[in-house]
Amino acid sequence: MFGVFISLIVMCLAEERLVYKNGIFSNGYQLKASTGYTSTTAEYNNNIVIYIMLSQNGYANFKTSAPIDMTKFKYLSFIVSWEQDGCNLGLAVSVGDGQKVDVTGSMGVNKLNRIYVDVSQSTFNTTSSTFRIYKTDKTDSNIYFNDVKFTSEKGNEGVYSLSTDMDNNDGSVICVIVALALLVLGLF
Repeated sequence: MFGVFISLIVMCLAEERLVYKNGIFSNGYQLKASTGYTSTTAEYNNNIVIYIMLSQNGYANFKTSAPIDMTKFKYLSFIVSWEQDGCNLGLAVSVGDGQKVDVTGSMGVNKLNRIYVDVSQSTFNTTSSTFRIYKTDKTDSNIYFNDVKFTSEKGNEGVYSLSTDMDNNDGSVICVIVALALLVLGLF
């Protein structure tokens, strides 16, 4: 029982900063000065997504108007898809002036892939107003991004289902209800 309670506390305290989801930028972010053709209103798999055409070393550049305290975030997470059969998409990310970190999660072409990239070396004790997602393989690709966010905890990576992973609930209501139920149970 105590272990379940601790797990719920950790899950409820996990923080995230949403950047882009279903056609809407959040927390002051914009897509600016990227190196490829971009559209922030493209439709893919019945969702509004960021569409970007990138070649090797091209990048999507996300920027805010004011620096953000990044110390509480360890991961940059996003959903990515591309359509070139036979192409293994290579990506890397950087936060602010930090070094590029290669995306190491396995991804499938023509699939919706949830990725978590450990950017803790770039976010440790820093503020930043920019981050980039780089293309590192040698082919030109049409890439789709959605649900871009910074998180303090790593979630499940891989191919996912829209119905279970792209809902609009942040889980805080469930955390409060469960915490109240545990408190009531503890009193009796």
